[in-house]
Amino acid sequence: MTLTDILPRRLRYGIYIALVVIGVVLGSIQAWCTAAGADVPTWHAPSLAVLGYLSSAIGLVAAANVGAPKLAITAEQRATLTLLRDALDPGDEARDGLNALLGIDDPPHALRWDDEPGSDDLRGERD
Repeated sequence: MTLTDILPRRLRYGIYIALVVIGVVLGSIQAWCTAAGADVPTWHAPSLAVLGYLSSAIGLVAAANVGAPKLAITAEQRATLTLLRDALDPGDEARDGLNALLGIDDPPHALRWDDEPGSDDLRGERD
């Protein structure tokens, strides 16, 4: 079971945004009190310590469980990208990137190896 199964993406996003806002508010209070020469509230230091502790743990969880958003590709864009992909050489890194974008399971050129008996001497792939 992962965090994705427990909390939906939208709720986790809200938690991450709340941490950012709390961090900005606490940092602003610290900056204002320091600049104004005022005493920092007694609750501020413990709050900052807890925020620092939680941010590390939650940030690691966020990095592990929130992937990059998938791009919405129209049929016309998909056709154009497929034509571009087909025009590239099989060993080209750009082709591998387009394969990933289009969701095409096409292994990189280095992984394609024909181990069929007798084919090597015809194409000269190996010595």
